[in-house]
Parts: sequence; C-alpha cells; structure tokens
Amino acid sequence: MVASVKEGSKKKSWLKWGFGYAASAAAFLIPVVLLEPWVLGFAPVLLAFIMVHIWHVRRKTERALFNDICAILLFCTGGAAAYFLGGGGFDNGLTAVVLFNFLYFTGTVFFVKSVFRERKNRRYTYYSKIYHVVILAVPLLCGNPWMSLAYLFPLLRAYKFSGTTMKPMKVGILEIIGAVQFLIVAVAIFLTI
Repeated sequence: MVASVKEGSKKKSWLKWGFGYAASAAAFLIPVVLLEPWVLGFAPVLLAFIMVHIWHVRRKTERALFNDICAILLFCTGGAAAYFLGGGGFDNGLTAVVLFNFLYFTGTVFFVKSVFRERKNRRYTYYSKIYHVVILAVPLLCGNPWMSLAYLFPLLRAYKFSGTTMKPMKVGILEIIGAVQFLIVAVAIFLTI
C-alpha cells in the first residue's frame, strides 16, 4: 500500500492489493490484540519504520541503504513481538532473535546491491564480502558459536557472486535457499540450547 504514494503509479491497482494485504493482516492481528493487548506497544516502533519507508518512497529513494536497514529493523521488531508472544522476555533469547536476523538480512542487502543497482560500484562488492566475513565472528563473541554456521552459505554466495551480473530469478532462488537454510540452522541450534 505504501507504493500507492508514488506519483504516477497505478494507484487503483496498488490500493486494491494494499487493502487486500491489510485486511488479511488485520484478520490475523485482531485476535492476537484481543488476547494480548500489550502487543500494541510495538505499534509506535513499527509505525516509525513505516514512516521512514514512506518518506523514501515519496522522494523516489526507496533503494537507499538507510531505508533497507529500517525495513530489516521493522521485521526484526516483528520477530521480537513473536518472541514475546511465545513466552520470551527481555533476555538473551530476544537479543539473539533480533541480532542474528538483523545480521543475516543486512548481508542480503549488501549482496543484492552488489549484483544489481550497485554492481558497477566496486565498493559494494567489497562491502558485501567484508561484511559476510565479519558477521561470522559475531556469534562467537555472543557465546553462540554454532550460529556462525548459518552465515556460511551467505559468505560463499557473496564471494562467488558479488559484483557479477546475475538474472533476478537466480538471485531470488539464492535468497530463498539462503533464508531457508538460515531458518533451519537457527531453529536447530536454538532447540538444542
């Protein structure tokens, strides 16, 4: 629905799809809010990140790195809410959910930029490769060394493909594989802790 704020876009179509998605989301959200009204406490944070996105869309800078980071933080906030709904609290588990997801998806931003819009900008190729090496150390520093395994596939992907020309479908397939393996590894690790 945010895309409907673009000038000259197919507003009718965007609004139709936007309202459809909003209605679907509301159908799942309303029962949760009725049972657990405290989840509304996440609303101001979510709205702030959505407003950043709308601001970038209005200025046609939606591919800005800051906008991408805010989108990742938006989804990480959703992950935090889910963690609380699952019985978690302000603990190391919450930090892990937010931090490890943020690290993974920020890596996808650098990778995707390095094969599309910023492919000719060699800095993004270096950023992508260096970032993926650095994040391997974060789980070690956080006391979750096995979590580094979840970042091996993105590291290999970055070193093999960053800075190359790739078809969108191939990038999409790599992103799906990466996200699925990240989920499987993360769940397996946290179930054994």
